[in-house]
Amino acid sequence: APGSAARRRVSALACAVAASLALSPVVWLHYLVLLIVPIAAARDRLGLVWFAPLLFWITPVTASNGSTWRIVLVLAVVAFTLVLATRPAGEPQAAS
Repeated sequence: APGSAARRRVSALACAVAASLALSPVVWLHYLVLLIVPIAAARDRLGLVWFAPLLFWITPVTASNGSTWRIVLVLAVVAFTLVLATRPAGEPQAAS
């Protein structure tokens, strides 16, 4: 199918972004702007996935300072964003 090749490319891009974040010895909060790249590659219209990175505002500081809940929050938001970016978009509804 023609869409499956594009979906595989977006999934590969999302995996590359996830690997770059996971393999970095230190990840500052501003590194997470890389999450926009797979979102933009997968979605050309505004949707839920574009707002997922706003969940980072739950933690008001940029450093985790060893706080487990902040680390878990960042990991969960990164995973949530990448899963939303790589899942198939809903089919547009026909106007009645």
